Amino acid sequence: MNRFLKIYLVVTGILAVVGPVVALFLSVLSLLFPPLRLLAWGLGTAPVLFLYGAVFAAGWFPARSRLGAPGAFVVGGAAAACLAGVTPLLVNEGLETWTARVRAEDKLPSDPVPISGVLRIERDGSAYGLGSHPERLACDTFCAAALFTPGVEAVVVALSDDARPREMSRRDDHTAAYRLQRGECPVPLLPRSGADFDLREWPDTTALHTSHLLALADGRCLVFDDTIPAADWTLRLDRRTLWGGDRTRSSDPPDKLVAGVGPFDPLGTITRTRLSLDGRGARVLQQTRVDTQPLAVPLFAAAVGGFFNFQFGWYRREHTDGRFDPIALLARTTRLRLSPSTSPTPAPTAEAVRTALTAALDDPALPAGAAGLRLIGPMLRAMDPREVPPIDVRPDDAALIARAVADLRVPESDIDIGLASAIRALGPSAHVLRGPMVARLLSTPVTKDRRDWSGLGFALALLPPGTFATLTPDEERLLADPERQRWVTGLIERLTDRGASGVPQLIDVIARAYARRAIENGWSGPDDARAALRAVCRLGPASGDGFAKLAKLIETGAVPRSVLDEREWQFTLARLSGSLEPVTTIGDVSASRPPDKRQPWPILVQFKPEYCQ
Repeated sequence: MNRFLKIYLVVTGILAVVGPVVALFLSVLSLLFPPLRLLAWGLGTAPVLFLYGAVFAAGWFPARSRLGAPGAFVVGGAAAACLAGVTPLLVNEGLETWTARVRAEDKLPSDPVPISGVLRIERDGSAYGLGSHPERLACDTFCAAALFTPGVEAVVVALSDDARPREMSRRDDHTAAYRLQRGECPVPLLPRSGADFDLREWPDTTALHTSHLLALADGRCLVFDDTIPAADWTLRLDRRTLWGGDRTRSSDPPDKLVAGVGPFDPLGTITRTRLSLDGRGARVLQQTRVDTQPLAVPLFAAAVGGFFNFQFGWYRREHTDGRFDPIALLARTTRLRLSPSTSPTPAPTAEAVRTALTAALDDPALPAGAAGLRLIGPMLRAMDPREVPPIDVRPDDAALIARAVADLRVPESDIDIGLASAIRALGPSAHVLRGPMVARLLSTPVTKDRRDWSGLGFALALLPPGTFATLTPDEERLLADPERQRWVTGLIERLTDRGASGVPQLIDVIARAYARRAIENGWSGPDDARAALRAVCRLGPASGDGFAKLAKLIETGAVPRSVLDEREWQFTLARLSGSLEPVTTIGDVSASRPPDKRQPWPILVQFKPEYCQ
């Protein structure tokens, strides 16, 4: 037994050093050969096997000479069993005791707190994006809900202490102050839609944001305050890693835990989420959530992490003490207006949105981006059938949306997001959007930072069937513009409405796209070329001489020979030529590699349009 134990310790000791590293590479290779995962798991547990062997040996060798082999086996086994069972119980009990101490000062007010005056809101840094004013935080839906609460005069938004870099002062951390006032808004400043990860369970953000836009369209202004007023109330919501992370700071209290030491650290990762409200010289509300990772009993190792952070560590459970929903808690314990039913702003009904949007479009004095004009965004999103409940589509909705699309004061971002859903909901009446959509795409300036993809250009593909059987002069100009054609993939795909007469334009689009890509060193994605290729593919034999035209592009070098290695080109050429196999050779030009036999080849004799995607 002595000899076996020594050999065991030597072997597992060596494997404990090199095993996890080898296991990492085997785990990657197991994607190709799954049985290697078992070998990877075995090597990854080597440190634990060595640990149990060392503990057993610590009991075995001293007791062997006094108690004999049976007694030494009992002593060594008891030591290993203590490590496997008692150790995790002691660690977990310590976690429970520490958690109770962290949450000991939690309190709730007996009655809802009437917050008034200046409210300072401190949250994690990623909870805000920079707003309209450089280096200042934006006012999101939560900030706006506080501003519209009766009695609240101003809201200061700031980073929580844990999110503020060490060298950043309390004033120079993007802190911003906002107020509401009546009157004209020469420079529209709107609350940012939505709330971030710390309030991700808030169900009313969309409705509240619409309600706030309606209120701002009715003669109120959101104003940025250059001075930061003193706070009457301070609301803090922050989440910090107390153990196992890298967010410890020298300014933290002395009883705060420090960073963990790795995956085999017995404490794992501990995070604390705390919501507190201070005012009138005292803390009136505090709730703390603590997330821990207790050790499993018995103690053993397991693979943790994903593909890019794969490692081995102690197997743990996920445990939470003090779980709470910040919005639900604040709605219950304060008088902040955090739902449409309690907000003093107009109810976000479809009729109210239509009326305010119409009034804004009728007012030529409104500046670009005004609150009333931006109501087109909520209206379009509400037409999505996945919304609960979706709005009832009226016959005159198409004309109203067409006016909004044509009005360049309406930001394109508000149109991009929901226009596709609106077109589907409008059905045949959506044809009135054709002219305004094309005109807007033609009038949009061509800038270097203009993204290639356009929701407006994509939505053209969803207009009623046959819309583009005959192109307008504006559509002809749009397709002939080598810069703008990349924005109108929907129009390119709908050239199928023209049948074989649209093929020359599709071929020109492909040639211009690859020429542009060559000039820009490949930085420009050929989405317009792919859209044209999909259109030719759908036409199939009805494209006339489509195969000959594509073949000429390849033979003359107008498109690179590497396209013959791409599955979409192989399939399109096969469909046009009538071949039942991938086309990988055109004249003297051949693909650099054979087609991938592992992927199923669509059945051309039972063609479906989705095969062209």
